[in-house]
Amino acid sequence: MNDKKLSNLFWIFTFLIIILLSAFVYFIIQGKSQQGKAVEIYVNGELIDTVSLEKDRTFFINNEFGKNEIRIKNQKISIISASCENKVCISQGEVHTSTAPLVCVPNKLVIQVINDETDVDLTV
Repeated sequence: MNDKKLSNLFWIFTFLIIILLSAFVYFIIQGKSQQGKAVEIYVNGELIDTVSLEKDRTFFINNEFGKNEIRIKNQKISIISASCENKVCISQGEVHTSTAPLVCVPNKLVIQVINDETDVDLTV
């Protein structure tokens, strides 16, 4: 084989290794983010409630910074309406793992999925 073909094979092999390693890391991260059992709801950095994801429901969070409508459906939580201007929080979609929280910055709302059943307070 000439040097050009060896160089091409090297880059193809390197590219395939990078793809395989990326897929491996992705699946490792996904495996560690388990289905949540509940969510902690924070307003302005203060924990205001812990809510189970086991029961479907819709509820409102009203505070001095604004109003958000929250929906729990099929053990997933989402913000379906908000009084903020930009509505970025609505576009975050449904969340069911602790990988990333739902956040409404203007209304100072953070909803974090938790996995530990022992910390669940089933109040709404």
